[in-house]
Amino acid sequence: MQNCKPSPAPIVKDDRFGEFQYPRNQYGIDQMKAIPYVSAVRSLQYAQVCTRPDLAFVTGLLGRYQSNLGVEHWRLVKKVLRYLQDTKGLMLTYRRSDFLHIEGYKDSDYAGDDRKSTSGYIFILARGAIL
Repeated sequence: MQNCKPSPAPIVKDDRFGEFQYPRNQYGIDQMKAIPYVSAVRSLQYAQVCTRPDLAFVTGLLGRYQSNLGVEHWRLVKKVLRYLQDTKGLMLTYRRSDFLHIEGYKDSDYAGDDRKSTSGYIFILARGAIL
């Protein structure tokens, strides 16, 4: 994926993932066994925990399909890797500020897709995101 075409976002609003994308026959199941999906998702989760909190939503979504994945799930993994290729030079920067008020925001989607709940949060200090 070093020479891949960059992607501006790991996932977009109208992307839908769910059970309808599972393989329908034995050929599809056998085809997906050769794909290193679990290893790739674990690597993305490691990156998300250590340095890339912007991947939290998509890695949580990808983790749902490790036991029964389809071609669309693998395409999403590759799209996230292309996003990392596009944003590898970006970083959070902090500057000195007298504004040291902590703000926290939380959002939840209770059973929106495939009856799975998804939530996220962010904290802001000195007008910059922190973990």
